[in-house]
Amino acid sequence: MNAVVNLPLIADKLAVRGVFYNDRRGGYIDNVPTTFTRNRNPNVDRGPSAYSSSYPAHLDTFNNYNIVKRAQNPTTYQGFRLAGLYQVNDEWNVLIQQTYQSLDAEGMPVQFPSSMEFTPAGVPIPLQPLQETSFMPAWNKDKAETTAWTVNGRIADLRAIYTGAYLSRNVDAQQDYTNYTRTSGGFYYTCVGGGGSNLGNPGPATCYSPVAGWHDYFETTHQSHELRVSTPDDWRLRGLVGAFWEDFQIKDDMNFNQKSIPSCTPANLAAALAGGPICLANVTPRQAALDPSTRGDNTNFGEDLQRGYKQTAGFASVDYDLIPKVLTVTGGTRWYRYVEQEVGSQYGTGSGCVNKANGSCIATPINYDDHHATFTGFKNRANLTWHMTPDAMLYYTYSQGYRPGAFNRVTAGRTPIWIDATGAPLPNGVVKGTGDTQVKQFNKPLSFTPDSLLNNEIGFKSEFLSRRLLVNASIYQMDWKDVQTLIYNPPVYGNTTFGVTGPTYRIKGGELQFAARATEGLTLNASLSYNDSKQTTSPCIHSAGITPTTLGNPTPAGACITQVRSGDTNVAVMNPLGSIGSTPAFSPKFQANTRARYEWSAANDYRWFAMAGINHVGEMSNQPSSFQSGDGVLVPRTTWLRYTMPAYNTYDASIGFAKDTWEASFFGQNLSDSNASTFTTSGQDIKAIVPLRPRVLGVKIGFKF
Repeated sequence: MNAVVNLPLIADKLAVRGVFYNDRRGGYIDNVPTTFTRNRNPNVDRGPSAYSSSYPAHLDTFNNYNIVKRAQNPTTYQGFRLAGLYQVNDEWNVLIQQTYQSLDAEGMPVQFPSSMEFTPAGVPIPLQPLQETSFMPAWNKDKAETTAWTVNGRIADLRAIYTGAYLSRNVDAQQDYTNYTRTSGGFYYTCVGGGGSNLGNPGPATCYSPVAGWHDYFETTHQSHELRVSTPDDWRLRGLVGAFWEDFQIKDDMNFNQKSIPSCTPANLAAALAGGPICLANVTPRQAALDPSTRGDNTNFGEDLQRGYKQTAGFASVDYDLIPKVLTVTGGTRWYRYVEQEVGSQYGTGSGCVNKANGSCIATPINYDDHHATFTGFKNRANLTWHMTPDAMLYYTYSQGYRPGAFNRVTAGRTPIWIDATGAPLPNGVVKGTGDTQVKQFNKPLSFTPDSLLNNEIGFKSEFLSRRLLVNASIYQMDWKDVQTLIYNPPVYGNTTFGVTGPTYRIKGGELQFAARATEGLTLNASLSYNDSKQTTSPCIHSAGITPTTLGNPTPAGACITQVRSGDTNVAVMNPLGSIGSTPAFSPKFQANTRARYEWSAANDYRWFAMAGINHVGEMSNQPSSFQSGDGVLVPRTTWLRYTMPAYNTYDASIGFAKDTWEASFFGQNLSDSNASTFTTSGQDIKAIVPLRPRVLGVKIGFKF
């Protein structure tokens, strides 16, 4: 339901506009019944090497029956937009706008090709399209409100505009992560004993509940102010100057709830100290942005911090008509300065929390002294515009842009490697001996720097046949330099995502837009784009020269890390930053859409229309083309599997009529009911696909008064 109202309160002086909406979209993915049983096949349960052989004869089975649900992912949008426009006088006006939106997205928006359960032989159980198996309730509740204001006016011949805005947003989200339990990290927080426990507990193998997930709550504020002054459009030499300021802050309380080893209540702690099963203390943040309290029984890892940046900028632009109304040159620059910061805590329940009282395990602080940085610079733009005729224009644009960097959560050693007594790495595949030990090659960096974009573009804009035909076209080359790259691969780099300065990409492409009124009632629209994207540099994750043992780090500082520890051997590791010539992720070469609309009048003053359209998205992948293919992989062992997302088409159509103040239409979306993937990943240790929304058929009725 959508309602719009416009009200003139004071004639020619004050008016208000309101938009109110409630949009509920039904779910279409089923959470189907399944069970979860530990599996002795080491290719399925990938914990410590000694573990599968230590399993007890009886393995407990868990099920998800309490949250099984058909169409478990409905989404509801509710909100409003209010605006008031006041005409102060002939030269000045003030616009104030208030918006509010509540998004309530329930369930898991993904489908799994196979269940979390396996046969005893280690074969995954297949699922049908639009099915998933999860064990923990999931949701995403997102509420945001914005107040914005704009003042427009003139000072003599100069035009002036001031605009500001304040955003307040909070998000409460939870997702299932049960399949993580089958990895070595999942074993760490759910199993003890068996001679292979990471927590070093003796005794028989004991595994607790596998149900796991994460919960994230964050609050965001964003305030901005901008002032611009410009000269009249009819001056031969025109100019614009302005200033900008913003303050962007996020307070984030993120908890991974993957611990089912019993917490250290007084009774559990007493039993553990008397020689019984271990307990694992609940952790407390040292300093917190949102919640300073001790975390719950299931929280094994998390962060509570505040991060953000403040930016100040000034900009100016000049246009000069070399030939009035024919040839114009433009030049502009923008100076910026932004300061980013991060403070709070990162916490975990490692071996130092074994058999300790709840609350006595204290988090690692993230201090401002280590986590603040300042960046300044200029970004420029130049443009040459040639009006070949009053209805056709050719242009060339040179422009630069950037994206602010950010901080990672904390520095910690990663990528262990086995070395022998001389300090040399063991060859890949050689099992460690009694005299061999391990060191760490890498420290997660404190921060990653801004990336930048350089664009060169030639374009053509035109209208023909008395403005019945529009044709726009452009070709361009973009160099996207030092692209910020997020890395998450727990077996190699630890259980947290972190950012690094990554490769450079060159994008060569073009766009074409076409619109025509073929007849009085028939309108045609089409657009297409082609982009050839290639990686042009090949950075790597390099050794930081860490020496946590007396033997030192065998990988020289600055050298690329090529192997890491996996169980009792070293294995080759892929460069997560890609290779020269590879195609970046989510980069379809070809995209296009076309639409036709026909309008006509019928008897009794009915005004009819019919519309049909097709949208095409080309083939792409979720990782750079140099990554390992996920085709045929039944059990993902890395988050870096590359999945091809085939090209797809969607078809839409509608027909409707209007008479007097009433209108009605019948519509169809995704008429071919395509189940194409918009995102495929192994990021949660199972193949997961975000599909297109299935075919939707509907009726829309409207009334104006």
